[in-house]
Order: sequence, then C-alpha cells, then structure tokens
Amino acid sequence: MSSLLVINRQISAIEETLYRLELQLKAKRNDIEYLALGLTHLYDYMEEYTQNKSYQSTSKQQSSICKEKQAEIFKFLQLEELPATHSPIYNDKLVKTIRELKERIREEKQNLVRLKKHIVTHENELHYLKFERKRKLS
Repeated sequence: MSSLLVINRQISAIEETLYRLELQLKAKRNDIEYLALGLTHLYDYMEEYTQNKSYQSTSKQQSSICKEKQAEIFKFLQLEELPATHSPIYNDKLVKTIRELKERIREEKQNLVRLKKHIVTHENELHYLKFERKRKLS
C-alpha cells in the first residue's frame, strides 16, 4: 500500500511538472511568433527604405515623404537621424539587427525542441507510473 502512495505522489509531481512545461512551451511559441513578426517588420522597413531612397532621387515632393519614412525607421532602430551620406551605416545596422534577430529565433527554436523532448520524457515516465499503479491495484 505504501508503494502505491509513493507512485501516486510521483504521478502528481510529474503531472504538475508537465503542466508547467506545457506553459513554458506555449510561452516559447509565443516568443518565436513575436520575434518572427519583428523580423517581418524589419524586412518591410528595409524594403521601404530601399524604395524611399530611389524615390528621393525622382522628386523633391516625394523627398519629404521619404524623410518621414526614414525618421520612422530610425526611431524603430533607435538611431539618431543620419544624413543621406551615412546610409551605409544605416544599412549595416539594419542588416546586423536582422542577423541578430534570425539568430535569436534559431536559438528559441532549439530551446523549443529541447523543451518538447523534456515533455516527452516526462510523459513516458507518467505513462509508466500509471501502468505500475494499475498493475499494483490489480
């Protein structure tokens, strides 16, 4: 009877652990989704910046629109306003930010895989303990 009590405690502990792991898994998925959305926005900013640079050379009226767009982008990247001659610095900063974000997404996906493996291990242990409990009750 005492061994059954021990098994029940182990089952409860594992179920609690699984619940916490599932919450962590959901949080990791949300983090990855958020980072991927940020990456999409960065690509959009990069495309807008490239398009706006080409617009700047076509018309002075469009130039003011371009400056507004650039100001938005600089604010997003937390940069000071850069003169047009410093656009390579801006491009480097944007490319570096995209690269860092991709790396962070890759790391988060690896963490997600590890977490899934951890969950599977606990689920297998839980199934084994439930089988043991059933066997002892029979």
